[in-house]
Amino acid sequence: MRRLMTGLVLMLAVTVAPAQAGADQAVLFNNAIRDGGFNEMASEGAERFSQRTGQGVRQAVITSADDSVNRMEAFIRVGVKHLVLIGWVNAPAVRTVAQRHPTVSFTLIDAVVEGGNIRSIEFAEEEAAFLAGIAAGVVSRGGRIGVVAGMDIPPIQRFVCGFAAGVRHAAPAAQLEALVLGQDPTVFRDREAGVRAAQDLTGRGVDVLFAPAGLAGRAALSEAVRAGAAGIGVDANQNALHPGRIITSAVKRVDTAVDRALTQVAEQQWQAGRYRLGLAEGGVGWSHDQHNATVIAPALPVITAAADAMRNGLLLAPSGPNLMECVTTPGSVEPAVPDGWPVPPSPLAAAP
Repeated sequence: MRRLMTGLVLMLAVTVAPAQAGADQAVLFNNAIRDGGFNEMASEGAERFSQRTGQGVRQAVITSADDSVNRMEAFIRVGVKHLVLIGWVNAPAVRTVAQRHPTVSFTLIDAVVEGGNIRSIEFAEEEAAFLAGIAAGVVSRGGRIGVVAGMDIPPIQRFVCGFAAGVRHAAPAAQLEALVLGQDPTVFRDREAGVRAAQDLTGRGVDVLFAPAGLAGRAALSEAVRAGAAGIGVDANQNALHPGRIITSAVKRVDTAVDRALTQVAEQQWQAGRYRLGLAEGGVGWSHDQHNATVIAPALPVITAAADAMRNGLLLAPSGPNLMECVTTPGSVEPAVPDGWPVPPSPLAAAP
């Protein structure tokens, strides 16, 4: 694991920009590129690789598992030897295409598929979310904290369960409520659904909202802020989306994973296998910058201590697997807390 961190369709032609022409590596994004989160982080990683090496990277956006198969096959026909696939929806397609093309390598982000030519990368989302949950618990004045989840799938389960544990550590009396938008990947780009969910939760008195739901989640955050609540960003650093109202962001370093996979292929150092990237590997984190410096200040001592404990293996944040049980059942998610770890006084007792 540490070595990783150090070291259009069948009937249509793949359209690429001039800088991508002749490139033998490609990235396939899920639903969108400029989503302000997961896919955009991946794009930044590819851009960083190209700027540093001068090598182009072909790109395409897929909208379904079938589309993923077709676009991979099209790229392979024009000479692509390494494909990076963003999102769990690509897992069945990778399994199929990797078996057909054993000399092509595949890096799959956010899912696991076994194979001698496949690198599967997962993230310890629960670690980043636990830290964000601490911030939410400390900052919330009313003690009602909400979650808008895109789908009930493993990465979202890890986000939500880690977040719930962090909230309850900081504010044991806090009430958590969650809404799951749907069971189809298209919900992640359904902004209207995100807005409706945020309206529902803020209408119940939620004053901090966490929204791991892609573009729908970004819309939910904006609606929550419009209603007077605060938000927690996800995947990318979204603090600048609403300065002073986004408490922090649970960051998932997809950019680093993509950059290093592309670099290792270029340097002939890429290896297949299953990798899980957490705080210790630089794979996840939390954001602290000029946009949230004031609002997050009360939570900094506990967040810093928790992050250090996780990096050193002294604190294990819970990761699921039952999303709604993590939210609704106090005690279903309990972190392993090291001796001497600071516990903040609950802000609820001092709420106006």
